[in-house]
Amino acid sequence: MHIFLTGEKQVGKSTLVTKILNSTNLPVFGIRSISRFEDGDRVVYLVPANNANSQEEMKAGVCRNHHVVQKHPEVFDEYAKTMLCNVPSGALVILDEIGNMERDAHVFNSLVLSLLDRNDIQVLGVLQNMASTPLSEKLRSRGDILFYEVRLENRDALFSQIKEKIK
Repeated sequence: MHIFLTGEKQVGKSTLVTKILNSTNLPVFGIRSISRFEDGDRVVYLVPANNANSQEEMKAGVCRNHHVVQKHPEVFDEYAKTMLCNVPSGALVILDEIGNMERDAHVFNSLVLSLLDRNDIQVLGVLQNMASTPLSEKLRSRGDILFYEVRLENRDALFSQIKEKIK
């Protein structure tokens, strides 16, 4: 069973993913997003999930006032080819996070769906509540994904519940 976290912004979804990553011995693949404020905009970069301190960051998009004003689907597609292909059996795949920026990243979207079709790996992802894309709708309609809504008052308790499900 795959797991996706949802919830309002800034409630600790990515922090919970980090906590789980720090507590697992499984091989980790996938991507994480990090944000920095630059000239008043929130700039989103992708980094390898197995090394969030990596210098291999690639600019994926820019948000202004909570709206995507610039997106780079080619960055998602390029990262998909390197971080989401050749995932070995028994791995934990991180997808932090799925939102609106990757709407036109067809290679990325296809690889995400094919990873979710595999029973020999586990996916731990974050799905933005406000995401409204073909990929986000497909994720919400799948029967093989457990969704956890992260809130300030439950995020600490969710750690042990999710950790127990990640083999």
